Amino acid sequence: APEVWRAFRAEWEQINGWEGELQFEAFTHLLHRFAWAVPASHGEPGVSLYDEFRSLSALVHASGCGPEPAPTFSLVGGDIPGIQRTIYTITSKGAAKGLRGRSAFIQLLGDAVVRRVLQELDLPETNVIYAAGGNFMLLAQEGAATQVEALALEINERLLEAFEGELALCLACVPLAAGEVGSGAFADRASAALASTIGREKARRFAGLAERDWAQVFGPQGQGGQGFCAVCQHEGQPGEKGQRLEDGGWKCEQCAGFEELAQDIAGDRLLMFVSREPCAGRTKGWQRLLAGLTGWWYAFDEELMADMPPGTRAYSVNCLDFLGEHAHGFRLVANTTPREGDRQVRTFEGLADEATGFKRVGVLRMDVDDLGQVLTHWLPDRSMASTSALSHALDRFFAGWLDAICREAMASPPMKGAKARDESLYVIYAGGDDLFVVGAWDLMPLLADLIRRRFAAYVGDNPALHISAGITVEDRKFPFYQAAKRAGSALEHGAKELARQRNGRRVKKDAVSFLGKTVGWEGYPFVLELVEKLRELTEDQGVPRSLLTTVRAIHDRYYEDVRRARERGLEGERVYYGPWMWR
Repeated sequence: APEVWRAFRAEWEQINGWEGELQFEAFTHLLHRFAWAVPASHGEPGVSLYDEFRSLSALVHASGCGPEPAPTFSLVGGDIPGIQRTIYTITSKGAAKGLRGRSAFIQLLGDAVVRRVLQELDLPETNVIYAAGGNFMLLAQEGAATQVEALALEINERLLEAFEGELALCLACVPLAAGEVGSGAFADRASAALASTIGREKARRFAGLAERDWAQVFGPQGQGGQGFCAVCQHEGQPGEKGQRLEDGGWKCEQCAGFEELAQDIAGDRLLMFVSREPCAGRTKGWQRLLAGLTGWWYAFDEELMADMPPGTRAYSVNCLDFLGEHAHGFRLVANTTPREGDRQVRTFEGLADEATGFKRVGVLRMDVDDLGQVLTHWLPDRSMASTSALSHALDRFFAGWLDAICREAMASPPMKGAKARDESLYVIYAGGDDLFVVGAWDLMPLLADLIRRRFAAYVGDNPALHISAGITVEDRKFPFYQAAKRAGSALEHGAKELARQRNGRRVKKDAVSFLGKTVGWEGYPFVLELVEKLRELTEDQGVPRSLLTTVRAIHDRYYEDVRRARERGLEGERVYYGPWMWR
């Protein structure tokens, strides 16, 4: 549209004259802002002009900026196993304060690792095909394997020391012929070969370090510090200060740093600074840890802008008008954080108090069904450009739109008589193709359904792209790692396992599991009707609330009798009489 072009030209005039690398990066982000939905010049299905630019730029830089494309490239991929264990295996003590910080740190770690790989290979960010959730893939020049292997050893040595083996970096590199870049061979052979190689690396984490120094990997860990952290249960290092707690316990420096990071990112207007050197002011524990692992310094304090070293990049968080924020680009981050006061993160007990009815916390996990199958079989040509386009499109939804959906859910009471509630949802993680949210329990089904409907609209009701959800209800004070595991089980063993007939064909997944029951999304409106009928009976018509317990008991008895009948080989037989029959 003419107005889009005029707006783009006006923004371009502001960066015209910037130095080379900085201008190129800002131009890339401008193109992302204005051309993410503009069709590619060659009409490749599902690929925007922005995605086409990234792919062409990646080819040029991986070819050494020569006049002709190189005949062979390297496809570099990485994965950080152990993320879920690192984030979720913490006690309930202070979990709400530090959980978002842990998740954010892992996201920053993934971003910093990608930056470090690009730095070592002298490539721009356009060479990243995708990067989310600790997984990434990028296009590099031929012969990158030696540098990649050396970098993996360096970072893994630091990860082993900092996280005692819980986190690792698995890097791999496979050759990619120029003819495979724009064809189905990119997914069929190259991507599959890379995934297989990374899988082998995950099965032999720290193998490179063990070959160099066996004791470094398999020797005793810990040095007899001052006890165990009340949050992560790790042993303190000798001389480590940490924080003394009111109950006499002790919190390690790492957990204290994660809580500090959670406070740093709890604001509505954020700028993210990235540099190779620390700023002149005081550095924080999480900053020193991240820089020690990757060599990159991150900060979110706008007041430090004047103290940042030369070459610092600034990114506006969730603000596309990054030039208006005096930044060089933007980042989309799902950052819904319930607060008390300015930047105090609300506790899980506070979230439970926002619930209607009994005061409990809900835990929601969702992800896209069969994404691997979509990438390898359903894309029209399965080329590098289409793979990158789909990955970026999914990340735009989960990282860029989820905050708006959360606001909509909090403003929409789940049933008549309930109140609208701010500060009652907490996004622990969202990006790539999945999400993890904690909040008032009665908001979770509404939020899951909203996400499902907005996602369906976002993908144009494509039947190959759908999303499943697992929801659990937890006590006010609960072991978070167990809640995360239960929600994950509800998703994987409940929603993902549901098979049924729909419109004459057998379908699986595309479902929600809640309160131990699983239903396909197509049946969810009927569930809402039943909920509203029961609410009217108990709240408007004076029917005793014990009706709910009675109905639940009859339901459970019926399905228990059906199960027993099937065990006796009576499958297909109908049980005619029982307490569920109306008399």
